[in-house]
Amino acid sequence: MPLAKRLADRLWPLLLVAVTELALVSACRALGFGQGVLLGATPASGLALGAAVVLRARGAIAAAAGFALADAAWGLTLGMVATDSVAHGVAALVAAFSMRSLVRRRDIKSKTNDWLIFLVGLSVFTVVVATVLFVGGMTGALDATTLTIAPLLALVFEPLGILTLGAVLASLGEFPRIKADPRPAFGVLALGGLLLFALWVFLSHPMKQVSASGVTLVLSVPFCLWVAMQRRSLDGAALSFVASHVALVMLVQSTGSIDQAEYVIAIIYLNLLVATCQLVHAVNLDRLAALTEVETRKQELEARVVQRTARLNAMTERALSADAAKTRFLATVSHELRTPLNGVLGMASIVLEGDLDGETRRNVGIIRTSGYHLLDVINRILDFSELDYRRRADAREFDLCALVEEVLEEARFLPYADSVELRADFEAELPLLRRGDRRGLRQVLTNLVGNGAKFTPKGGRLTVRVIGRPTDMVRVEVQDTGIGIEPSDLARIFLPYEQSGRSPHPGHGGTGLGLTICAEVVKQTGGSIGVESVVGAGTLFWFEMPLPAVVVPEESGPYSTSVVPRGA
Repeated sequence: MPLAKRLADRLWPLLLVAVTELALVSACRALGFGQGVLLGATPASGLALGAAVVLRARGAIAAAAGFALADAAWGLTLGMVATDSVAHGVAALVAAFSMRSLVRRRDIKSKTNDWLIFLVGLSVFTVVVATVLFVGGMTGALDATTLTIAPLLALVFEPLGILTLGAVLASLGEFPRIKADPRPAFGVLALGGLLLFALWVFLSHPMKQVSASGVTLVLSVPFCLWVAMQRRSLDGAALSFVASHVALVMLVQSTGSIDQAEYVIAIIYLNLLVATCQLVHAVNLDRLAALTEVETRKQELEARVVQRTARLNAMTERALSADAAKTRFLATVSHELRTPLNGVLGMASIVLEGDLDGETRRNVGIIRTSGYHLLDVINRILDFSELDYRRRADAREFDLCALVEEVLEEARFLPYADSVELRADFEAELPLLRRGDRRGLRQVLTNLVGNGAKFTPKGGRLTVRVIGRPTDMVRVEVQDTGIGIEPSDLARIFLPYEQSGRSPHPGHGGTGLGLTICAEVVKQTGGSIGVESVVGAGTLFWFEMPLPAVVVPEESGPYSTSVVPRGA
C-alpha cells in the first residue's frame, strides 16, 4: 500500500472528528448556548468521548483541536481556548481509559453493564472537565467571573450532550434494522413532535405559577418512558438527542441565558431523566434478550426431547419386536416338544402296565418320572412366555366344583403326588355355577396344587378350600402339610426364578416360574394373591378372583370331596 494512502487512511478519521467538533461547537454558540468557555448544550463532548474510545489518544487530540478551532473562531481569548481544548481532550482520554479498563474486568456482557460503564466514563469526563476549568481559572487563564461559576456549571452542562449523543453513537449498528422497519421510529417521532409543540406553547405563553423547568420535565417524562420500553435503541436515542436539544433551544430563548436558574434546573432534570431512561431501556433490552434466550433454549430442549423420544420409541419398538420374536420362539418350541413328549409318557405308561421284571420296571419308571418333570418344565416355560400377550379371557359360565375336581384328578397322576391325599372343601350354600375367567382360574389352581404336592412328603395332605366373598369375589385356598417356607423367602416367593426350600421328592425341582405365573394371572383378572407358611407345618397359598355367581332355580349346597392317594 502506498505511503500516501496509508497516511490518508490514518488521518481522515482524525480530520473528520476535528471538523465535526468545529461544526458542533460553532452551532451551539450560534444558537445562544455559549457563554465564555462554557457551552449550555454539549453534543461536542459526547463526540469527543466517542472519538477517544474508538481512536484512543489520536481521537482525543483531534477532538481537542476541534474545540480549539471553534473557540478561536468565536473570538475567545487564548487562555480560554487552551483551557477548553485541554479540558475536553484530557477528559476524553481519561474517561475512555477508565471505560476500557472496566470493560476488560466485567464478568457478564449485557446492555445494563455497558450502560453503567458508560455512566462511569461520563462521570469521569465531567469531573475532569470541571477540574481543568478550575485549574485554568486558578492560573489566570479564565476571568474572575468564569472562575467562580464555570466548574460548577460544567458539572451540570456536560452530561446531557454525552448522554444523548453517546447513546446514538453506541447504537449505530442498528441502522439496517431501522431502515428495514421504520414504523417504531415514526411513532417515537410523532410523540416527540407533539410534546415539543406543547412545550413551545407553554414557553410562548408563560404563566407565573408554572416554571419553564417544570413544564420541560413534565413533558419529557412520557417521551422518555416511551423510548425506554422500545425494543431498539438507535431510533429512540437519535430522537431523544434531537428532541432534547430542540427543547434546550426553546429554553435558552425563553430564559435568555444559560446561567439562569430555570435553564440550569431544567438541565439537571433532563440529565437525571435521560440517564434513568437509558438505564431502564438497557434493563428492558437485557430482559427481552434473556426471554429470547430462554425461549430458544426451550425450543432446543424440546427438539432434543422429540429426537430422543423418537430414538427411544424406535429402540423400544425394536426391543419389543425382539422380545415378541423370542416369546413366539419359546412358545413354538415348547409346543412342539410337548407333542413327542406326551407320546413318550404314554408309551412309558403302557409299558408299565405290562409284565416287567423289577429292574426294567424301575428303569421305565425313571423314564416316565423324568418325562413328567420335563413336561412340567415345558408347561411352565410356555405359560410364562404367554403372559405378556395374554388378554383377559371372555367371561364364560362354568361349574366351580367340576373345575376343582378336574384339577385334583389330573394331580393324582403327578409322580410326586401318588402318596399325598388331595381334598376339596366348598363353603356351605356357595353357588357353584360361576361366570369368569375359567382358563385363568384353572391355570392358577393347577400350579398351586402341583407346587403344594411337590413339597408335601409322603402321607401328607393337600386341601383346596373354596370360600365366597362379598362383591362376587371367590377366595381359593390351597393348604398343604409340607415342609413350609422360610420367613426370609416369603417376600420374594412370587418373583421369577425364585425357589424356596428343597422338595422332599428328589428329582422333582421346578423352574421357579409357577408362582410368578399365578401372581400375574391373578393380577390380570383383577384379583389378589398371597401366602402364609410355618416351617415344618405346611403352607397356605390363597388367591381371590372376581367370579360372579350365575343365578339358577336351585342353589347348590355344601360339598366336600376327597381324592385318596393312588394305590390306597
